[in-house]
Amino acid sequence: MDFDTAPIDFAAYQYTLEDACQISGVVPDTLRSWIKRKTVAVGRKHPKLHRWFFSGVDLIRLRTMHDMIETCGARLSVVDSIADSVVARFWESHERNPVTGQMLEIEAGFRKDKRLMVSFAGGEPMVAESVWDGTTYSTPTPSIGHWAERFRRPHILVPADKIISDVQFAIIELHKRDAA
Repeated sequence: MDFDTAPIDFAAYQYTLEDACQISGVVPDTLRSWIKRKTVAVGRKHPKLHRWFFSGVDLIRLRTMHDMIETCGARLSVVDSIADSVVARFWESHERNPVTGQMLEIEAGFRKDKRLMVSFAGGEPMVAESVWDGTTYSTPTPSIGHWAERFRRPHILVPADKIISDVQFAIIELHKRDAA
């Protein structure tokens, strides 16, 4: 199989708990605990094998959650909604033209590097997209005034596209290892 051109099915439940932990960085006992307590909606238990399997999208969610907890000390309930935004960014960045099959987000051969800005002002996280314009990341400019005000306070940038590409490369390496 040619791993450089073969598409990865990110919706297929094909990765074991061990694979998920290796790629996401989440400790196996922690992931089992999250699943048992139903605090994180990831994975699917195989009906005959009674083992948990995860999709590529689950791996993106878990990697985002792990990174946010480890680097920012965020609570699990908070990072779950941020992980939802990273997954939405994944699906958006992989949309294709139904006629030509070309990716919709490509400009001059490159995909824009988007990051998510997360504000915690007001208690719950508010997520907005930020685009690199070559010199700086843009700040949200929605017409609703409270958005602009919230992002005038301390906030963080979540490198959504970097998280996604890290998971993609890790999955390719995993497939190569399994094929060997």
